[in-house]
Amino acid sequence: MAQEWNYIKAIANPLAAGIIKDSEEEFITDHYWGYTFVSNDCTGEYEVSHPKWNIHTVNSYDIKCNVKELYSADFVSALARKPTSVFLADGSTITIMKGSKIYQDKLRPLQSKSNPQYVNEGKRGLIFADKGRAKNQ
Repeated sequence: MAQEWNYIKAIANPLAAGIIKDSEEEFITDHYWGYTFVSNDCTGEYEVSHPKWNIHTVNSYDIKCNVKELYSADFVSALARKPTSVFLADGSTITIMKGSKIYQDKLRPLQSKSNPQYVNEGKRGLIFADKGRAKNQ
Protein backbone atom coordinates (compact mmCIF):
# COMPACT_ATOMS: atom_id res chain seq x y z
CA MET A 1 0.00 0.00 0.00
CA ALA A 2 1.41 3.39 -1.02
CA GLN A 3 1.83 6.05 1.66
CA GLU A 4 -0.84 8.74 1.46
CA TRP A 5 0.31 12.37 1.52
CA ASN A 6 -1.75 15.10 3.15
CA TYR A 7 -1.30 18.75 2.26
CA ILE A 8 -2.54 22.31 2.40
CA LYS A 9 -1.66 24.44 -0.64
CA ALA A 10 -2.32 28.15 -1.00
CA ILE A 11 -1.57 30.90 -3.49
CA ALA A 12 -1.54 34.17 -1.56
CA ASN A 13 -0.93 37.84 -2.21
CA PRO A 14 2.79 38.49 -1.57
CA LEU A 15 1.98 41.85 0.08
CA ALA A 16 1.01 41.57 3.73
CA ALA A 17 -1.61 43.77 5.39
CA GLY A 18 -2.31 44.58 9.01
CA ILE A 19 -5.14 42.74 10.69
CA ILE A 20 -8.41 44.63 11.03
CA LYS A 21 -9.54 45.13 14.63
CA ASP A 22 -12.35 42.79 15.74
CA SER A 23 -12.07 40.74 12.53
CA GLU A 24 -12.15 36.95 12.28
CA GLU A 25 -8.44 37.05 11.39
CA GLU A 26 -7.69 38.95 14.59
CA PHE A 27 -9.72 36.47 16.65
CA ILE A 28 -7.83 33.50 15.18
CA THR A 29 -4.30 34.96 15.30
CA ASP A 30 -4.36 37.15 18.41
CA HIS A 31 -4.55 34.55 21.15
CA TYR A 32 -2.47 35.11 24.23
CA TRP A 33 -3.82 32.20 26.28
CA GLY A 34 -3.78 28.54 25.33
CA TYR A 35 -5.72 25.65 26.78
CA THR A 36 -5.10 21.92 26.54
CA PHE A 37 -6.69 18.71 27.76
CA VAL A 38 -4.97 17.25 30.84
CA SER A 39 -7.69 14.92 32.16
CA ASN A 40 -11.48 14.73 32.36
CA ASP A 41 -11.48 17.09 35.34
CA CYS A 42 -8.46 19.27 34.54
CA THR A 43 -7.48 21.71 31.78
CA GLY A 44 -4.00 23.11 31.24
CA GLU A 45 -3.73 26.87 30.76
CA TYR A 46 -0.64 28.70 29.48
CA GLU A 47 0.24 32.19 28.30
CA VAL A 48 1.49 32.70 24.75
CA SER A 49 3.49 35.79 23.75
CA HIS A 50 4.08 37.02 20.20
CA PRO A 51 3.94 40.27 18.22
CA LYS A 52 0.86 41.07 16.14
CA TRP A 53 0.98 39.26 12.82
CA ASN A 54 0.17 40.51 9.34
CA ILE A 55 -1.97 38.54 6.90
CA HIS A 56 -1.81 37.75 3.21
CA THR A 57 -5.07 37.37 1.27
CA VAL A 58 -5.38 33.85 -0.18
CA ASN A 59 -6.38 33.79 -3.85
CA SER A 60 -6.81 30.01 -4.10
CA TYR A 61 -6.21 26.96 -1.95
CA ASP A 62 -6.44 23.17 -1.92
CA ILE A 63 -6.62 20.82 1.05
CA LYS A 64 -6.11 17.06 0.97
CA CYS A 65 -6.27 15.47 4.38
CA ASN A 66 -7.19 12.03 5.69
CA VAL A 67 -8.91 13.55 8.71
CA LYS A 68 -10.03 10.26 10.23
CA GLU A 69 -6.50 8.85 10.28
CA LEU A 70 -4.74 12.07 11.37
CA TYR A 71 -7.24 13.46 13.90
CA SER A 72 -9.94 10.77 14.49
CA ALA A 73 -13.47 10.20 13.23
CA ASP A 74 -14.75 12.91 15.61
CA PHE A 75 -13.35 15.63 13.31
CA VAL A 76 -14.42 14.23 9.90
CA SER A 77 -17.74 16.07 9.65
CA ALA A 78 -16.41 19.45 10.79
CA LEU A 79 -13.31 19.37 8.59
CA ALA A 80 -15.24 18.15 5.51
CA ARG A 81 -17.09 21.47 5.31
CA LYS A 82 -15.86 24.41 3.27
CA PRO A 83 -13.87 26.81 5.50
CA THR A 84 -15.58 30.08 6.41
CA SER A 85 -12.30 31.91 5.86
CA VAL A 86 -8.86 31.17 4.46
CA PHE A 87 -5.86 33.44 4.98
CA LEU A 88 -2.11 33.21 5.47
CA ALA A 89 -0.51 34.85 8.51
CA ASP A 90 3.18 35.74 8.43
CA GLY A 91 3.64 34.46 11.98
CA SER A 92 6.71 34.80 14.18
CA THR A 93 8.61 33.16 16.96
CA ILE A 94 6.37 32.64 19.98
CA THR A 95 7.10 32.23 23.68
CA ILE A 96 5.03 29.82 25.73
CA MET A 97 5.08 30.59 29.43
CA LYS A 98 4.93 28.01 32.21
CA GLY A 99 1.36 26.87 32.56
CA SER A 100 -1.06 26.13 35.34
CA LYS A 101 -3.95 23.73 35.80
CA ILE A 102 -7.65 24.53 36.08
CA TYR A 103 -9.62 21.86 37.92
CA GLN A 104 -13.32 21.28 37.28
CA ASP A 105 -14.19 21.54 40.99
CA LYS A 106 -12.82 25.13 40.95
CA LEU A 107 -15.33 26.20 38.29
CA ARG A 108 -18.52 27.92 39.29
CA PRO A 109 -21.49 28.95 37.10
CA LEU A 110 -21.36 32.51 35.77
CA GLN A 111 -24.76 34.11 36.11
CA SER A 112 -25.85 35.11 32.63
CA LYS A 113 -29.32 35.64 31.24
CA SER A 114 -28.28 34.77 27.70
CA ASN A 115 -25.88 31.85 28.02
CA PRO A 116 -24.85 29.47 30.82
CA GLN A 117 -21.09 29.78 31.21
CA TYR A 118 -18.45 28.81 33.72
CA VAL A 119 -15.83 30.85 35.53
CA ASN A 120 -12.49 29.80 37.00
CA GLU A 121 -11.26 31.95 39.86
CA GLY A 122 -7.54 31.79 39.10
CA LYS A 123 -4.43 33.70 40.12
CA ARG A 124 -4.78 36.10 37.19
CA GLY A 125 -8.38 37.02 37.91
CA LEU A 126 -11.54 35.63 36.44
CA ILE A 127 -11.29 33.54 33.30
CA PHE A 128 -14.58 32.96 31.51
CA ALA A 129 -16.02 31.88 28.18
CA ASP A 130 -17.85 34.62 26.28
CA LYS A 131 -19.53 33.56 23.04
CA GLY A 132 -16.85 30.91 22.52
CA ARG A 133 -13.92 33.25 23.19
CA ALA A 134 -11.81 32.85 26.30
CA LYS A 135 -11.14 36.10 28.15
CA ASN A 136 -9.01 36.93 31.12
CA GLN A 137 -9.97 39.81 33.41
